[in-house]
Parts: sequence; structure tokens; C-alpha cells
Amino acid sequence: MVTRLAALADVALGPMTGNLRTGLDIETVDYQQGEVEFHAEQVSFRWRPIDLLYSALMIDSLSAQRISLKLPVAPEEQPAAAPFSAWPSLRLPVRVQLRNLDLRHISFQQGEQPLQWERLSGDLSLGTFHLRYRDLSLIHRDYQLRLTGRTSLDYPYDSHAALNWQWQQPAPDANTEGLLYRGLSQLEGSLLQLQLDNQLDSPVQLSAQASGALVNEQRELDLAPALQLVLEWPAQTLPAAWWMAEKTAPVTRGLLKAEGNWQAYRATVEGAIQLPDAPALALNSQVNGNLDGLQIQNLSIRELGERLQAIATSSSAAASSAPAMTDTTADVAPHPFASANTPAVSDEASPNSAARLNITGSVNWLPALEWQLAVETKAFNLAGIVDNWPSHLNASFSTSGSLKESQWQAALRDLRIEGELRGVNVLGSGELAVDGNSLRSDALELIVGANQLQLKGEVGNDINLQWNINAPLLQQIDESISGSVISKGELRGDRTHPRISLTASANKFSWGRRYALEKLELSLAPQAPQAEPLVGPALAAETPAVQASSVAPPLANPINLLTGELLQERYQLNFVANRVQLAQQYFSSLTLKGSGSVAKHQLQAIVRSPSLGRAEIGVQGEYEDYAWQGSLNQLAVKLTKVPRWWLTSSKPIRVSATGLLLGEQCLTTRTNLTAAVVRDTDIENEQLRAEWLPNQSPLPTTPYAWLVNQPALPASTIEKYNLPRLCIGGDWASATGASLDAQLDAVPLRQFLSLFKTEVYFAGVMDGNLTLRSPDLSLAGTSANFNVTTRNAELRYQYAGGVTDIYPWKDFALRAQLQNAQLSATAGLEWVGYGRMDLDSLLDLQQQAIERARLQVNFHNIAPLETLLPFTNDVKGQLSADLTAGGSFSAPYLLGDINLRNGGANMTRLGLDLQGIELNLNSTRAGVISLVSQVQSGDGRMTLVGDLNGFGTANWRAQAFINGTDFRVVSLPQLKANLSPDIKVTADASAMHLTGDAVIPWARANIKSLPPSATQVSSDVVIVDEKFLQEQSVSPFSVYSNLNLSLGKDVSFKGFGLSSKLTGRLNLLKEAHRPFFTNGYVSVSEGSYKAYGQTLTIERGRLAFQGPYDNPGLDIRATRQIRDSDSTKVGLDIDGTLQRPKAKVFSSPSRSDSEAMMMLLTGKPIKDASDADASLLLSAMSGLGMDSGGSITAEINRFFRVDQLEVKSDDGIDQSQLWVGKYLTPKLLVRYVVGIFDQAFSFGIEYQLTDSFRIEAESGETKTVDLIYKIER
Repeated sequence: MVTRLAALADVALGPMTGNLRTGLDIETVDYQQGEVEFHAEQVSFRWRPIDLLYSALMIDSLSAQRISLKLPVAPEEQPAAAPFSAWPSLRLPVRVQLRNLDLRHISFQQGEQPLQWERLSGDLSLGTFHLRYRDLSLIHRDYQLRLTGRTSLDYPYDSHAALNWQWQQPAPDANTEGLLYRGLSQLEGSLLQLQLDNQLDSPVQLSAQASGALVNEQRELDLAPALQLVLEWPAQTLPAAWWMAEKTAPVTRGLLKAEGNWQAYRATVEGAIQLPDAPALALNSQVNGNLDGLQIQNLSIRELGERLQAIATSSSAAASSAPAMTDTTADVAPHPFASANTPAVSDEASPNSAARLNITGSVNWLPALEWQLAVETKAFNLAGIVDNWPSHLNASFSTSGSLKESQWQAALRDLRIEGELRGVNVLGSGELAVDGNSLRSDALELIVGANQLQLKGEVGNDINLQWNINAPLLQQIDESISGSVISKGELRGDRTHPRISLTASANKFSWGRRYALEKLELSLAPQAPQAEPLVGPALAAETPAVQASSVAPPLANPINLLTGELLQERYQLNFVANRVQLAQQYFSSLTLKGSGSVAKHQLQAIVRSPSLGRAEIGVQGEYEDYAWQGSLNQLAVKLTKVPRWWLTSSKPIRVSATGLLLGEQCLTTRTNLTAAVVRDTDIENEQLRAEWLPNQSPLPTTPYAWLVNQPALPASTIEKYNLPRLCIGGDWASATGASLDAQLDAVPLRQFLSLFKTEVYFAGVMDGNLTLRSPDLSLAGTSANFNVTTRNAELRYQYAGGVTDIYPWKDFALRAQLQNAQLSATAGLEWVGYGRMDLDSLLDLQQQAIERARLQVNFHNIAPLETLLPFTNDVKGQLSADLTAGGSFSAPYLLGDINLRNGGANMTRLGLDLQGIELNLNSTRAGVISLVSQVQSGDGRMTLVGDLNGFGTANWRAQAFINGTDFRVVSLPQLKANLSPDIKVTADASAMHLTGDAVIPWARANIKSLPPSATQVSSDVVIVDEKFLQEQSVSPFSVYSNLNLSLGKDVSFKGFGLSSKLTGRLNLLKEAHRPFFTNGYVSVSEGSYKAYGQTLTIERGRLAFQGPYDNPGLDIRATRQIRDSDSTKVGLDIDGTLQRPKAKVFSSPSRSDSEAMMMLLTGKPIKDASDADASLLLSAMSGLGMDSGGSITAEINRFFRVDQLEVKSDDGIDQSQLWVGKYLTPKLLVRYVVGIFDQAFSFGIEYQLTDSFRIEAESGETKTVDLIYKIER
């Protein structure tokens, strides 16, 4: 029967079980009528038909799966002429109750976009007066809804309901999860008065209440109902996804109140926001609006205290403990209107001095965008926006504008700025207007302290714009910037023919620690037209074989916006910058000069760097059809310690948006000085000034004498070479990829002289080539071949006596090939009569792995390797090595041994003859490298034993022990010493540590003069570029020490009149973040001191170290016994420091200082002294740093009855003079000057005419008269 009834309704039923008394289970249900389609599977219901007798339909359960419903597109309905007012009654004659509804996998489609839900479940009850719904849930992949409550069936449909909801935002990317939005909405009331309360607890806390009537007094539906809205959120941190990427989200709170409808409403906003490291800001606003725009009665932003962050912390904790979405089975209680925990924004936290911003005016967006606003700010602090910009600024301006028919019009009027920025005054004023395609400013000015910016003029169809920047004190603006910048310029003409001229200069400019310059000058000025072309014939010398690109579209590059007239505008460019720092690179100067237009131009540049060298570049080129083509007319490069290279020929270079063609560029250098050279007629001159290098023969007097006249040096059989040449060419196109070709021909081996000692010279040349092809610029698709060989190669070592050793080698070849990301390389070198070395390797660059690598070395005499060892001569020994490597680039391993036997060497600078050198180095696959070595010097021997763990990794660590006894460390005529070390050395990638003890058991010093390095530089010496040199010398590898150095019992010193034995003990300490520290003492025993012809006995001598090693404290006493009637004992006490010694004379029995000093130096009292004795006395006092108070000099002056007595050495010690003078009148001084060392003498007169003017005359070897005028400031 069920099947027949379904057929009457065009419903197709699948297999079924059950009966009509209790319920049915139907496999499928299908229905189709026109565009309406329905399908369901596993339909099941249970019911109680007996309840129909009581006018009730009771369905205990209803379930189905895979439900699909398709409906036709609904026709567009015409809007009703009158508002809807026919509110029906929803009562039915039969009460219906549906429990345990469970529909799964629901699909609904009406139109093109289908809708799908995972489940619809819950209970429904349609009674006599109410429709009740309990746990009515709709579950979607992204959201969930659960509704519980009741609704009256008659007008005005009084309702009481609660809706739990949540929505999972789709993930924006694979590494970021979407936000979860979750809340509770409660509805109370009817169409006459409805109240809606909402609570959001994720991702932020928020409450919203809305209330109002949805019908009017005539029971008509109000399409624009008057509503009251309250929206409140407590202090909390916004989700990071709502804020700018990689920026810390702010803390906010707020309260919004609004009333009216979208046709006319009023709203007030009170809120606060706090950005990281900035004060909190409060916002208050009152606006009136409608669908067309806003009328801003007041918009105020002011500064608050710092308490917003603390409130947010407690609010966030409460939010984190909020429960997840739960079932609601009972009637829902009313929700409170507002949160009691959210503090109101009060003015108490905003004193009058706090920053404030006020905005009033109107903004309309219909029918077109228009605005008219007045803005005023007080006590504004930029520190919240820009670090280290504390400020107190007041500003005001008005702005108006519109956007009509895609044309912008905007104006900024009555701008006024005043206040302070970083403690300096700030003033600003001006106006700015934009009208369509034109911009105009009658006067825009900003002054910050001593820095000023002025801008005025117009940019439109006609252009007349001037600017002036005068910023002599940039540090007033920002502490990270210093120096001065001055610039002025103008832009004149029209849109199709603008002309710019500008000048700019900067002095002692720096920005942070990465960018700086001493001086910069820039000028760009229009250039008068010239008849002859700027670009020479080099551009047309050859037509490129490969067209690098086709014509690019007009907007492929901003320069394509230039018109034909702009391309022809001619300018003169000059740019000079001195002492420039760019990050970690330093340049002595950068110079750029240019002339011409974009269409035809030429540029010359000179770059000088103290570390890299110097380069000169000249370019001439054309720009046409969206491509640049040109050539080099000058290129000269002089890298540090590398011979000069300069350009011999340049073929065209072409650059466009889709390709690059680098024609062959060839350079040359000076050839080998020991072989004949075929002269290249293309070379006319060397483009860099000739410079002499210490390890090459001096340059001849004429530029090309070296091409004809060969120096008389020992050489192999002369072979004619071509002129040295390095040529490079290539191309790149987006469609075909890149290629590069390079050729080396007869390049002298002296290019590598800087790697060796100054006594080393190379003869011979090298040839080579490089080819590279890469269709797709990938590693796997790139192939390359590289080959280098040498001809007639010799290494020459010239000794101090003029003898030259020659070490020829042959069969040197280096070959490398890259194919399929596999790099293979082989190299070999045979030093005839000495030994051979070979290398073979294969690297997988794609997998970053070492497939194979082997180095074999076998030298029965290592004499040629002497060139690699500085400060050594007569190197000898047998060297063998067999090493293999493997593993990955990040974790390689090394296997094999290195052995040195019967080694020896002379270290002439130290006078050492090292013998018996033995070394063995062994490496294992485990990454452990062991070293055992020993060496003999003098009668002693020293050993070094160590190992390195973790070879090839970033965490490597090494440890070694240095031990020895009586090892001779220096053996020079003036200094000989033995050392017995017991030192431990540990090292890793960041630092090396030295610990242990060292004893000097025996030493002899006989010092007659100090080397120049021992003389301390005066404190007033200024080193040019000292800052740059210090920055470059900083090494990331640190050396720390804690060494105990002691002097043995047989250490003596003789020099500068001092003869004594030395004892002592020092601790040499260097720790992280601390300077080098020396602690200890050196004592003098059994010593005597001889000076000024006298011998003094050293009773006490001690140098105390407690700080820098070069400035110990002094505690010295030297005495002399005078053979007089009193057996007087005189002497000197010297204290202070080595750099600032202080000497004090003493005597027993007591004498005056001057008499005691005279007796110490001459052996007789001052009354018996001669003029020569006085000169000797003053010279000694000056050298010992005595008489700083002048008491001794004053006593001598009184004894000899002179007014002037002094020793002057302004021109050096050897030019020291004794000045003796006497005033004949108060204004006339007569002096006699005699040389202490050369006995030259002169006579002088000084006459004081006024307090500021005097005459000085002198007669001696030269005669002079000086007029001296003194100005006091």
C-alpha cells in the first residue's frame, strides 16, 4: 500500500522493511518533478499512530543519509507596493512533535552553487500556542549552529531563544591555522519590541546588544527600523592575524553606542589602544550619518597611562578559561546587558599635558567621495611611532578634497607645526594642493633645530618646482644620523619637456655603524647641445651575432615612460664621495662623471679602496627601442697586491628586459720580464699611473721600454709570447638561457706574487679557458669546462747577498668539468728534481656530497716550499702526504697521513737554526686528526702533541700541549734567550685559549738602541682613516690566555747604562670582554747604572705590573757615595709609571734638591759648579721628568742671577739648546743661546712694545727679525 500511495505522488521507494503501526525503514526515496529533484537513502522513522485519535502526530525518530535536494532558480519578485502587514497564525489543528531528528550528509542546490551540511539534528514541537525547538543543530565543515527556545504562533510572535554558534576560518596557508569564532546569541521579545544579546568569546571577548521594534503602529514591517545598539569589548590583545604581519598586535578596548537606522543615525565611540613600547591612546568620537556619509561632530584621540596592558593580561586569562560550545537543554535565562568587568574610559588618566588629536568635519561617499576636515593635535609624541624621537608637537591644518570622474582633488591648508623634537625647536608651515594631474605648493617649510626644508612651486602641465635643504646638524633629528646635508635645485619646463638642475653636498655624514662618508658633492645640470655625437664608432664596430631581446612593451620599465624629447635632454653629472663606508666595505673615494642624454651618453667612474685597490671605468652608450647598447671605452683595474689590468678592446654590450649580450671584453697586463713579447699595436697607453711593487723589477723610464729591453735576470730559453690577454664574453636571453666564455693567453705568473715573500719572483705564463652553458639557469642544467696550464714556469728565490735559486716546474695543469651537477677536477704539478703533487676530486653539488677526493704529495726536498713560509731560509726535509676525503659538505671526513722528516730551517729575524723537525699528522674517518711533532733549537727541544675532533663540522674542537726544555727562541747579537714551556692550547670555532707556565731559564740582553716600534706614539697624533682600519682589522676569532711567565736565575740585562740581573714572575691574562691584563713584577738585582759619566748603585729596582704590559709601575732607588768631609750619600727615587716616570733626589745628610742633584751628577756642590755643569744638570732633570714645580730651576736662577735659564729641545734632542737671559729693562730681554750637543751659539734680543705686540731679533748662524702680535679670544 505504501508503494502504491508513493507512486500516485511520483515518489519512487526502494526496498523497505517494517510496518505502518510502528515505522518503516526505506533503502532509498526518489522524487523528480520538473526541475525539482529529491533523493534520500536509509530513511527510517518511528511513530505512534494511536496519538492521531487525540489530534496529535508523535514521531519518535526520523533519520536519513545522503539527502539531496535541487530546486529551480527562484524568479525575481517585484517589491510590494505596500509594506507587509498580513501576519498569519501558524497554528495547526493537529499538534506535531518530532523527536530525535537525525539527517546526515545533506546537499542543497538552487542555482549554480551547491550547499552541503554534515548533519541536522534535534527536537521540534508544534503545539497549540508555541513552536518549541531543542538542541536543533546544523553542522557544516566550517561552522556549527545549535538553537534552543520557543516562539509564539500568533502575532506578534513573542520569542525566547538561544543560539550557540562557531565558525572555523579556513587556514590562509599551510603553516598557519585559521581563527575560531565562537559565541552565544540570545533573543527576547516580539516584533513589537525585540532585544538581541550577543556574547563572543573567541578569538576575542565581545558583547553586543541591539533592541528595537520591527513593525509600526499599523503592524506594517518597518524596513528601516529604529534600533539601539551597544557594542563593548574589554581590554585585550588583538589576534595576530588581525594585525600587520611580523608586528606585535596592540591591546584594545572600546564601547560603541548607536541609535537610529541606516538612513539617519547617531553614534558615540569610546575606546583605547596600546601599541608595544608606546603609551596607551584613548579614542572618543561623536558622529551623525546616513547612507551617503558622516558628519564628525568630534573625533578625539588622547594619551592614557600605562595600565591598559595589565587590564588586558587579566582579561586574556579569563578568556582562556571560557568553556567551549556546550549543549543547552533548558530554557535560556536572560543575558545581562553589559559587562561589569570592563572599565570605562575616563579623562582622569589624560592630564592636560597628554597628547591629543581632534578631528571635525564631514566625509561623504555618495554620490561621490568628498571630505572637509579640520585637524588639530597637541603635545604629540612621535616616540610611539619612531624610536628615539621624543617630541612635544602642536599642529593644525584643514584638508578638503573629492574624487569625481576618476579625478582627485585635494588640498592641505593653513598647516602650522610648532614644538620640540629631541629637545630642539620644530616649526612648520605651508599649503599643498592636488588638482587632477597637477600639484602646487605656494610655500611648504619645515625647520628642526638648525635644519631646514623649503619646497614651493607647481608640477602639472607646466612645471616650476624649487627646493632647498639646509641640514647642518642632522644629529638633532635622529641620534643614529650625524653630519650635514645641503641641497638645492629646481625642476622647470612642461610635462613633455622638464629640465632638472640640482646640487647636493654632505659632510661627515654617518648613519648608524654601517654607512658613513667624509664628504660628498653632487651636481646635475642641463648641458648645451653639441653637434658631434657622444657615442663613438665602437658601438657600430660590430653587429651583435645574437639579438639579446626583442622590443619590450612600452610599460615594461619605468624609463619607457620617457618621451622622445626627454630621451634627448642633455645633462652634465658630477659626483664625488670621499672616505665612504658601505656596510663592511670601505672606499677612499668614489667619483662619477657623466654627460649626454638618456638616448646618447657617456660615463666615467673611479673607485678607490684601501683594501681592494682602484678601478677606472668609462662607458658610452645609447638607449633606443627600450634597450641599452654601449661599450667600454676605458677599464683599468689595480687590485691590491695584483698587477694592473687594463682594457684593450670592447665589443658592444646590449641590455633589455628580456636579454643581455656581453660582447667580448679583452684586458691585458704587463708581461713577464724574462721573455720576449710580441707587441700588440692596439695598446696605446696604460690607463693607470705606473706603480712600483716591492717584489718585481723597477719600471723603466719609458712606458714601453719593458716591451723591448729585457732586464738581465737569469732565465730559461726565451720564448716569444703574445701580449697577456684576458677576454670575457657571453649572453643571456629568457628563451635560450645563458652562456659565458673566457680565455687566458700568456698571463704572467707574477699575478700571484702577493701570496709569497718579497724575495720571490715568478717567470713563465699561464693559459686557460672557461666555457659555461645554462639553458634554464639551474644547477642540474648547467655545464662548464675550465682548464689552466703553465709554460716555462719558474720560481726564483733571491737571497740578500744577490744569489738566486731557480726552481722550474713542469706539467702543471688544472682541469675542471661541471655536468649534471657533478663537478670533477684534477690538478698536477711536478717540481723538477724535488717532488710532485697530484689532486683528483669529484663533488656532487646537487646532493652537497664529496664523491671522491685524493691528494698525493711526495717531495724528497721541500726547498721550493720555502717561498710559502715567511721569515724562513734554508728550508729542508722530506715531505709525503696521502689524503682522501669524503662525506657531505656539512659533515666531511678526511683519511690519511702527512709526514715531514729530517726537517730544518733558518729564521734569520730571530737568529735561529731549527733542526731535527719531525711531524706526523694522521686523520681518521671518525673526524679525529692527531698531530705529533718536535723541533730542536740550540741545546733544547720542544714538542707539540695535539688532536682535533669534529673535523669539518661547526662544533670542531682542538687540544694541544706544548712542552720543552731550554729551547732557544731568539739568538740575536743583542738578545739571546731560552724558553721552557708547559702550555696547553684549546680552540674551537670562536676562540683559542692558552693556559700553563713558561720559564726563561737563561737570557742575555745587550741593548744599545731601541727599534722604532719600541717608541710610543705621542697622544696628540691623529691617524687618518683610523676608524676604517680598526673596523677592518676586527677578527671574529678571539685569543684568550692565562699564562704564568717567570724569569730564571741566569737572566741578565745590559744596556743604556744599566747592568744587572733580572728576576720576576708575570701572569698574562686575557679574558672575554676584558682588555689584556698583566700582573706581577720584574726585579733588578746586583745592578748598577751609569749616566752622565757617573756610576750609580741600584739599591732597589722593581717594575710592578698590574694592568697594561707596556706601562708598569716603577719603584727604583739609585745612589752614589760622595767622598767629602760629610761622606754625603745622594741618590734618586724613581716612581710613577714607565710612560710617566717621576724622579726625586735625596741626600744624607740633607741637602737642597738642586745641590743634591749637582752632587749626584758632578760629585761637587753647586757653589763650585761651572756653566757646563748647570747645562748638564738641567738636561738631566728634563730627561728624568724632575722639577715639575720649578723649585730647583728657581734656585739655580737665583744663584747665577739670571732671569731666564732653561733647556729647550723643540727641534729634537740632538738640537737641544741652553737659553740664558737677563732683563736689562722691564721690556728689554737679552738672551744667549748655546747648543748642548753641537756647541752652536746665537745672541737674541726681545723688546715688548705693548701688551699684544713685541719684536724679537736673533743673530747667529742665521739672522732673523720677527714681529709678533698676540690676539686673545
